[in-house]
Amino acid sequence: MAYKVIAEFKQRVADLPETEKTPFVADAWIEHSKNLRQEMVTHDLDDFLNWPTVKATMFVGETEYVTNAFNAIQNSRYATSLNWALQAEKDYGNPDKSELYGCSGNQVLQAAHLLEWWNAVKFRTWANMRSVVEIGGGYGLMARTIYSTGYGGEYYLYDLPEASLLQEAYLVRHTPLCSGARPYPIVAGRFTPLPQEADLLIGIASLSEMPPEMRKALMGMVNFKHVLILFQDKFYDVDNTRFFGDMTKKHGGVIVPSPYLSTHYYWVK
Repeated sequence: MAYKVIAEFKQRVADLPETEKTPFVADAWIEHSKNLRQEMVTHDLDDFLNWPTVKATMFVGETEYVTNAFNAIQNSRYATSLNWALQAEKDYGNPDKSELYGCSGNQVLQAAHLLEWWNAVKFRTWANMRSVVEIGGGYGLMARTIYSTGYGGEYYLYDLPEASLLQEAYLVRHTPLCSGARPYPIVAGRFTPLPQEADLLIGIASLSEMPPEMRKALMGMVNFKHVLILFQDKFYDVDNTRFFGDMTKKHGGVIVPSPYLSTHYYWVK
């Protein structure tokens, strides 16, 4: 990557406000954010998928459950479209690609999450969908996966400032494909700007790690038609199964167990 781009990136990292303890973010993610910030300054951006914090929190390799996800994709009615997304994974970030999958395990898992939603809603086309809101978003791989399957609308991502900056660096390398992606940092629990309506709300093990009050507030601010939420059964002392079960009563959809991850469930609509 050009020296000027790297220098600008590291300056933007230096300009980020200090990560502080806040009731809006779990303590573990405060520590992850601090570690990620340090790696953003000291490590090679072209190798970011091998940074310790990214490896620990945003990336999975070739494992048994990912292989099960890969097989589910191959045996699905959506195999052609999803395989296109798998093979579209670029080498930026230096992902550890599997010979079995032809891409990284992480890419497989993102496509498998999307498959679960497609199966639930009997997906046909993105043609009538114009806006996606993703809470969290990792380094932007789900956004790129969805664009690779034919989506052409706006895609809003909300994450902690360090992750948001990493998403921007990743997604800009996938233009014009991902030119509609808009990463925004969550500061002091604020999601700004936030569209009033969204065709799809996504949260892959992210919304489920926020305080319940913040989740309710967020879902009350966005009128969403469809949902793809992955959550673990508990997060600290929060019973996520009960929480999201209550959300289905208010917003519709169903809760189904993840066929890939034990003690994890999808809320799909």
